[in-house]
Amino acid sequence: MFLYALGRYTPANLELMFSKYARTIPDKLSLGELWDMTEGNRDAFDFFGWYIYLLQCSNVVMSLCNDLFLVCESGILMDM
Repeated sequence: MFLYALGRYTPANLELMFSKYARTIPDKLSLGELWDMTEGNRDAFDFFGWYIYLLQCSNVVMSLCNDLFLVCESGILMDM
């Protein structure tokens, strides 16, 4: 990762991250490449972190579904 365990930022590690995971465009990460990066950099035995990550993802998905339902229920079509 581009942060030390102590939370210090190092630009060299950020460059290494892009050179390792950005395959389609050298200076941008696609959604799949971002997913591969998060999977590759996670701690193998951080079960609490995995659980919190799943809760956050499910919360975001439920929030988006709820917003989409409210938009469809009101009959207003919005360009998202």
